[in-house]
Amino acid sequence: MRARVVLLCVLALSVVLLSAATPRTAAQNPQPVSPRVVAIKAGKLVDPEKGTTAANQIILVRGRKIEAVGANVQIPADAHVIDLSNSTVLPGLFDAHTHLCMTLKKDRDAGSYYITTLLDPTPYRAIEGVANARDMLAAGFTTIRDVGNAGNYADTALREAIERGLVPGPTMLNAGRIIAPTAGNFICSRRKRDLATPEYAVADTHDEMLRPSAKTFTTARR
Repeated sequence: MRARVVLLCVLALSVVLLSAATPRTAAQNPQPVSPRVVAIKAGKLVDPEKGTTAANQIILVRGRKIEAVGANVQIPADAHVIDLSNSTVLPGLFDAHTHLCMTLKKDRDAGSYYITTLLDPTPYRAIEGVANARDMLAAGFTTIRDVGNAGNYADTALREAIERGLVPGPTMLNAGRIIAPTAGNFICSRRKRDLATPEYAVADTHDEMLRPSAKTFTTARR
């Protein structure tokens, strides 16, 4: 198909989320405003659930939600119109396995993400997560499932920042810290299990899973 495929989230939800995440200062006291309305004119709209493509569709986005889709949707006078009449539009994508708060530096880390976790502190990785979340949204992913490797809950902080509109990003379902047995991921002996902290909460027995010690679930900042 020669038609240029344009991702819905890039042109609608991404626009709305990016505008909603404009940095705010403590001195600002924004007044309540009506949600921004965006109308997308799609030459073709893909419906993955039905396996069909509909022509000449209007997608109406109000705030962070898609309000209406159809050929006869009325466009409000104050709507921002994105004309994609010559393009094919599809819904936002899902990625079910991401690590937004860990970026492997191959040359520095010898290809081992274990070294990455030792060298990059949690605050830095939270900032990496902001950049990666922005790029994921711009690439068309509106929902991601982040499965850990985020230091001391950098992924949870990132999810909360996205939900509060502080930074742009997809909807996140995140794991938090990973619970793993000794040497389950990193090759650490029981005598050196702290080398996996805070990346992993190490638990080798049923009792440790139910009643983790303060040492296992450390809240120390790196």
